[in-house]
Amino acid sequence: MEITRIQIRAPKGNDPGKVLERHFKVIGDTVFLVDESGKVLASDGEKFSRKLNEGDNPKQVASQLLRQHYNATRTGPRDFNRPISYPPLKY
Repeated sequence: MEITRIQIRAPKGNDPGKVLERHFKVIGDTVFLVDESGKVLASDGEKFSRKLNEGDNPKQVASQLLRQHYNATRTGPRDFNRPISYPPLKY
């Protein structure tokens, strides 16, 4: 198993940001996003996997799958309703 990472919150000011890390494995010509025990991750019965095409980078494909998994399974407010940080007003 290998590891892939995606940024889910950019660093800003004193906030270091946030990175999500997951495992993946390549079996034959298919990339599978898996948990720590090697079980394939799924949501609503759909496995997070993709067949590699010629020239594809497996780690890049795994990162794309991780972004899809994160967007499909996250809870809480979405980006549209996030708090907005404004710099202090100066008069």
